[in-house]
Amino acid sequence: MKGPLCLLLVLLTWVSEPAGAAALDTNIPSDAGVWTEHGNEIQNYSAQTVPLVCQLSTCEFLLSELGALQEKMEAMEAMLQAHKTEIEELTEGHRVQGLEIQALRHRSNFTEAELREHSRLLEELSRAKPKVAFAAALGDRGNVGPASNEHTIPFKKILTNVGSAYNPSTGVFIVPVRGVYYLSFSSYRPGSTGRRACVSLFRNDQRLLTACDRDSKDSTDSAGNGATLLLEKGDHVYITLHSGAVVYDDYHNRSCFRGFLLFQM
Repeated sequence: MKGPLCLLLVLLTWVSEPAGAAALDTNIPSDAGVWTEHGNEIQNYSAQTVPLVCQLSTCEFLLSELGALQEKMEAMEAMLQAHKTEIEELTEGHRVQGLEIQALRHRSNFTEAELREHSRLLEELSRAKPKVAFAAALGDRGNVGPASNEHTIPFKKILTNVGSAYNPSTGVFIVPVRGVYYLSFSSYRPGSTGRRACVSLFRNDQRLLTACDRDSKDSTDSAGNGATLLLEKGDHVYITLHSGAVVYDDYHNRSCFRGFLLFQM
């Protein structure tokens, strides 16, 4: 508040007059340092302090103006402080929003990276998952059998052999991976030959399934069977023709051996 006080002092000085100034003439002072008026000496006031005097109404007016100015300055300071606080709050809000946006960007980048990684893993799993499916027929061989002993039938006409796990020369399907497979087979014999059409499915040395149609007076005999099996890697699966049995095939491919992998275990 130094500014308003200085202004008050200037105004007071401007409205003030030296005491008794109206009673003095502007005569030239004597060597003794006194003023003379009509030959009479009066006291020299130059060595005394002249008080400042103002009218009471003028001082009250100036003090009122000073108070009003002070109130305005205080209001302005309060307004500036409020604006400063508001600016600080806005700045802090912008900073927090910037951090949130940055966090969202990091999260988005992380999610995109995760999706890319998952896609890559799924693609690798898709490539790594073995694909196994085969189907083979006896082919244009006519009658096969009879024989004095049970033996493996080689289905040499390949229809499908995805994964190359079936060997048409031996008639053996070698399980490439542990998993659940669906395997089935069929046999056919035309006419009445006095022989049955009878075959079995083996896993290694274990007979699992059999399909037979005994000789009868009808014109054809046929049989088939199939199952969903849990097989181990390296298992040998094949079809045998029973002793004394006969099967037949031609371009119709009615005597077949087939299978495929459902899912890996």
